Amino acid sequence: MSGTATGTTGLPDPVGVSSDDRSGADWRDVCARAWDREPARVAHVVPPIDAVTAFRTATAMSGPFRAGARPRSVSAVRFFTVDGRLAAPGALLPTEDDDDLDRYADRLDDELDGKGWLLTIRHPFVLDFPRWARARDTLAGLWSRIGWPALPLTSELCFGHDFRTPPPAPGTDVLTWVLAGTHRRDAGAGEVLYHPAAAVEPDGGEEFTDRAAILRITVPTDPTTALPAVRGVLQDLVRRDPVAAQPMPYLPYPPPENADGSTPPIAEFAEVAQVLGRVAGDPDGELTRTVRRRWAARRTAAGLEPVPEPRSAGAAGPGGAPAIDARSRIRLVAEVLRVPEGPSAEVWAVNGLLLPVRGALAPRVLAALDRRRTSDLAEVCADVGVTGHTTREEGVLTLLRVLYRVRAIEAVAEANSTETTAGERP
Repeated sequence: MSGTATGTTGLPDPVGVSSDDRSGADWRDVCARAWDREPARVAHVVPPIDAVTAFRTATAMSGPFRAGARPRSVSAVRFFTVDGRLAAPGALLPTEDDDDLDRYADRLDDELDGKGWLLTIRHPFVLDFPRWARARDTLAGLWSRIGWPALPLTSELCFGHDFRTPPPAPGTDVLTWVLAGTHRRDAGAGEVLYHPAAAVEPDGGEEFTDRAAILRITVPTDPTTALPAVRGVLQDLVRRDPVAAQPMPYLPYPPPENADGSTPPIAEFAEVAQVLGRVAGDPDGELTRTVRRRWAARRTAAGLEPVPEPRSAGAAGPGGAPAIDARSRIRLVAEVLRVPEGPSAEVWAVNGLLLPVRGALAPRVLAALDRRRTSDLAEVCADVGVTGHTTREEGVLTLLRVLYRVRAIEAVAEANSTETTAGERP
């Protein structure tokens, strides 16, 4: 895929539990025959989200958008008719009274006099970690074959009837899971459509019939789409320089002249340009490190951004007890990608989040968690050789609580814990 990262990243192999793709999709033929060349279809696929759950998600997310767009919202709910997008769709968005997609479509048929319509929900998984993780794992099953996206994906749930959209934006690959109804090329529920950026079709838009529901994943492949991401990093780094602390002056006009009649450069602009050149030109500098960290986080999210927030610091564990304490049995449940940052310093990427760690103890704790099916604090401390060192034991417990917040580990009930030796964890 154009725009995917398949080259050397300089990162160690991940530690922990790899993504588990339960979709049943057989991507082999698509990857070998059609990828980057022509549209393709994969049948008999279990989607990351079913049509019923998708509609419930749409209903839950629609409330704040009845009066229109919310500029600071991560997600976006939009409603279209054949006449265009409605800025404030109000009651045309689904409500709790709409028991299911069919009931909702019946109501719209009455209110719109049978006109076609389309409802879209952008980033539908950001508030629901289990569903986000399932979608991430499904995508990981594909990316592990062809390479991992270098830039964030766009995910959307779409519901529509008797509606046709324009062709995909240039420079994007599109994956479409059909959840219900009939979609483009007569695809039905249980099928995935792949449309590569290279396949330019005048009538390549999406067609919603039979009250269709889809999950659409759009992957940017145009190299210029990386510019905003890099520009944002550069802007953050330049702002840290003392030059950026100086206010921009008001400039005289006419501008001053040199002795030869030429106009001198604006000193403040030239200084910022020098800082920018210095930051961008250092192959081992902060720009390179920042981009590498962010891509590591993206790799553990399979590109599905934005990612859900970590658990709150006071999140409770099973039965309402403290999430992680000295007696908790825990297990490693996520993939952790370690990014070296220098002597005794690393950044860990897990579930799309970044966790800076220092010292030699943290990697040993992670390795101990990876060796066992389940552990408690005493076992982890014994494995890393800090038993009896109160301060270090407290440090291990603090690290475990942080790993719990980013969902790298889970607390498990004692009855479900069975100790195994290294290499036996499924």
